[in-house]
Amino acid sequence: MSEEPYSGEDKHLLASVASQAGMALENFRLAEDIAEKLEAERRATREMEIAKDVQTRLLPQTAPVLRTLECAGRCLQAARVGGDYYDFLELDRGKVALVLADVSGKGVHARFWWRISRPICAVSADSRTVQRGWSKRSNR
Repeated sequence: MSEEPYSGEDKHLLASVASQAGMALENFRLAEDIAEKLEAERRATREMEIAKDVQTRLLPQTAPVLRTLECAGRCLQAARVGGDYYDFLELDRGKVALVLADVSGKGVHARFWWRISRPICAVSADSRTVQRGWSKRSNR
């Protein structure tokens, strides 16, 4: 090593190398950020695909066969996953109830809650008083 001070040319070269190294490090950091964001978007897209599949499976796959009425149901969401829900509840004495629900803004767990509550609604569907009370309580 030399004890002589750096020349102006040496300092300029060192500054250039340091600047290039700094830019390379910044580019690497930016590339890592982009890779993390792309991975997060990929995961979110996959989760939405799973949620849509679950939602589709929760809707009735067939409509009940009725003597006096032909019925069908279809749910088309504007977005990937929506909050609209319908179901047919087969009651005693050949009766069928149509259930329409909107669980938007309440998350995916609200849809699962409906699926769990469905048997309770079916059991109480023959009593109009119970229906009104159940409906009011479920909308809280």
